[in-house]
Amino acid sequence: MNEVLFDANELFGVEEKKSVYTVVNNVRNLQAQAGEKLLRIGEELAYAKENGFFDEALGSLDLSNRDGHRFLQCYKRFGRNASHSCLPDSKLYELVQFPEDIPSERLVEYGEMMNRQQLRELKAQLKGTKPKRAIDDIERARKVLDKLTDEEIKQLLNEYRGKLK
Repeated sequence: MNEVLFDANELFGVEEKKSVYTVVNNVRNLQAQAGEKLLRIGEELAYAKENGFFDEALGSLDLSNRDGHRFLQCYKRFGRNASHSCLPDSKLYELVQFPEDIPSERLVEYGEMMNRQQLRELKAQLKGTKPKRAIDDIERARKVLDKLTDEEIKQLLNEYRGKLK
């Protein structure tokens, strides 16, 4: 009979309780590896495209045309620069959609400082579109205006015009 005489984890203190910090750090490292692999995949697909077998490669990899082009876009925008590959793939996908005139080094700074939602809002501002929060603000303003009388609206407009002068 295979009887357990002692528990090695208990005896040697091998079992380790992970803190939130440890888990977050481990996940961030894995995300950075994913970003690096995304750029490497983009490089391989760029080679396939240059040599005329991009579609065949996508079919063999069971990748959609859209996904293949996303890999390519990221690689073309960021290359295999080590500072770019430290970002998670989800942020690389967001950053590649920013206007072309923003240097990639600046985009990496944005990616390091902001979460995905903040990146989306900044991208919308740069492209001149309204992010969801701005649309929500407009809707709230409309609801307030709907409750005002015509006289109150005229008064607000006059005050506003006075501030513009």
